[in-house]
Amino acid sequence: MGIRGIVVLLALLVLVPLNGQKKSEIKEIWKEAESHYLYGEFELANPLYLMLNDLIPGNHNIKYKIGNCYLNIFDEKPMAIPFLEEAVRST
Repeated sequence: MGIRGIVVLLALLVLVPLNGQKKSEIKEIWKEAESHYLYGEFELANPLYLMLNDLIPGNHNIKYKIGNCYLNIFDEKPMAIPFLEEAVRST
């Protein structure tokens, strides 16, 4: 497992227990994900968006962001397809 895998695993281990979080905490996660996304830090943004996808099911904007992150992460392009397809179905 490369450094990218370790970073993602650590982020998930730390952030997954957020299922019972308040809306304000979810907003903070959203802000952090957006910040990483806007700075092109897709490997850091994607685990946050994946967590938000679990916390806010059916949000097609999040699915689009996950797909776009995967497109911009080396060797992860195939992972983008189901998220982008689901995001497109919402339009």
